[in-house]
Amino acid sequence: MLSASRKDYVAAAAGGLDRWPFVSSGGRRRPVRPLRWGAAPTDQAFTPSSLSIASGNAHVCRRPLLRAMTAHVQFPEVPARGVRGALGCYTRPVGYFQTGPSMHSTLNVLIVNPLLGTRGLIELAGKLHAAVEVAGIGDAHGSMPCVLSAGLTARLQRDPRVWDWVISIRDGAGVAAQMVSRGQAKHAVLMDPLVGLPKLPGIPEALIADLYLPSAPPSERFVEALTAMTDTYVPDAYFETVSEARFGADTGWRRWQGLYAEAYRSLLPMDPVLEHTPEWWAEEWVDAWRTNPEAVRPWFTQVHRGLGSAVSSAVGLPIIIQPWNELAWLTDPSVVADALNQEFEKPRPSHVEVETTGK
Repeated sequence: MLSASRKDYVAAAAGGLDRWPFVSSGGRRRPVRPLRWGAAPTDQAFTPSSLSIASGNAHVCRRPLLRAMTAHVQFPEVPARGVRGALGCYTRPVGYFQTGPSMHSTLNVLIVNPLLGTRGLIELAGKLHAAVEVAGIGDAHGSMPCVLSAGLTARLQRDPRVWDWVISIRDGAGVAAQMVSRGQAKHAVLMDPLVGLPKLPGIPEALIADLYLPSAPPSERFVEALTAMTDTYVPDAYFETVSEARFGADTGWRRWQGLYAEAYRSLLPMDPVLEHTPEWWAEEWVDAWRTNPEAVRPWFTQVHRGLGSAVSSAVGLPIIIQPWNELAWLTDPSVVADALNQEFEKPRPSHVEVETTGK
């Protein structure tokens, strides 16, 4: 599987196109490693950055120009408030679970965001009634979210701890859901899990409708930024364009831009092998949700409510639509923390096992 080259991006940008070159194997995205849970799913997985649409005899990735660029991000981190913990995490013992059957005990919570690591999440962590760690990004010098998720998953698999909860931010949905599947976490909340969606009826159309369309076409400044990119230098205009494409409907997108730029640049130069080796398995979360719907809880925010409803209808499971903005975890962490703390207090089985039949 090949990703579009920088030359392709420049050519598409110059022509104002929203169709991007994309090569797939037999029209189907396949995991490049055999690391999966349970039975192999029959549904083709795709993401906002990998939606294949047949065009004649070829497959192209159709999306707005700027949205396409969001498949290219990955980052390490700088020290944040807290104590450096295992596996590149930062430990924040910030409170205790004080109601219900777990009174006087401490919940262990892990937050994962493969694109940003700890950046922007320390304030949210400090408001949770738990002992919280925010996972770092790691040292894989690749920009694709699926590659970052694969690297983070591999790192977490070496950690023997079992978490009460794992909370994922957008691209980390597969990381969190798979932790539940392999017994490394008891529960998971997946916030805006826009990756690894199955190609079931209604989802491709909802995903296209969900994409943010910038009001203006790509500017000459952006084209110049793409042309100026090197292995060790990425201009500010690139990050501005990508950030608006991802979160332009949210007033907090410029704050996200600063975190994104800092994290991305810290990984330069990117590993050319990783840049052309997608690891789509690392984004898959829907099978874990189907298997353990009480343990894996997807949350969609208002801007993605149409897509969330389509996923719910296609899979046949209820889904939660939250009333806040997509970047509320960054711009208004108190409201997100309140909802998470309430979720922690709800009674539910510690883990829902797969039910098997047979003599």
